[in-house]
Amino acid sequence: MNRTLFALAILLAATATVLMQDGGSYQITANSAGNVRLGATVAEAQGAMPGFQFKRTSDGEGVALIEVSKGDDTHMILYAGEEDSEAAIDGSAKIEMIFVTGRKYATSEGVSPGMKVSDAESKLGKVQQIMMSEIEAREYADFERGSGFQYRLLSENGSAGRYPEGSMRTQKYDAGAYIHSIQVSEPYGGPMDGSNSVMDLIVKAVGDFSEMFTRTIEIKADTPDGTSEITVVVTDDGFLDDSVRGQRTTLKLVLDAAGLWQIKSTSEAWRCREGRGHTDFQPKPCI
Repeated sequence: MNRTLFALAILLAATATVLMQDGGSYQITANSAGNVRLGATVAEAQGAMPGFQFKRTSDGEGVALIEVSKGDDTHMILYAGEEDSEAAIDGSAKIEMIFVTGRKYATSEGVSPGMKVSDAESKLGKVQQIMMSEIEAREYADFERGSGFQYRLLSENGSAGRYPEGSMRTQKYDAGAYIHSIQVSEPYGGPMDGSNSVMDLIVKAVGDFSEMFTRTIEIKADTPDGTSEITVVVTDDGFLDDSVRGQRTTLKLVLDAAGLWQIKSTSEAWRCREGRGHTDFQPKPCI
């Protein structure tokens, strides 16, 4: 190989390495976003993101958050369990949630913040439901293949979801709806899930009793002594929705070494109204 070709080979190899590193730094996984991972301390995240600014911020409820930005672009917001939104950032605090807003970041399916919901459906399957939170009026979407992430929506035209009157759930969305942020957090058994009260954990998982006519909760012991593993089936019926009549959520709970109940796994199924799909509980969405 002559010197020119040798030099070109070295240049191409170096370029490929840079591209791999750059591409990897924008990957969203089940426990990380770029070089920031769940469970790391804030100081470790700062060391992994040289050139980025970490500054205190908060949301409308006054929760202490950390904004990670570069120049004028916010890449992500971190929650590290801090209580005082006025206090300086605690470098020893461990990251529990990552809210990715930077549009360069993407999941393995190629879903990114800023992507239209209609485009996300081509990668994750149809929207199963869009929910608006009661207090903050934030909107979140569940897809057929959501990969364990939480997708917060916004719309160029106001509300992202098209809700029936009096309802805060729907499967229909505005043409201008897009993904505002992708939340990375421990799906089950994470630091935000543990509770010494089974009922508190159930409410945390499925929400308060609202927007439906009936709710039944069935609890079954999975072990002979009934003290370490249980299955909980929550059935909600009579939603104020023109397509979805009910939802059934199945939770597997385990008792950890600290005496806290943790969510080991969860699954959901929906019951449609007449003429809008299956009328028994199935995991596929209504139409």
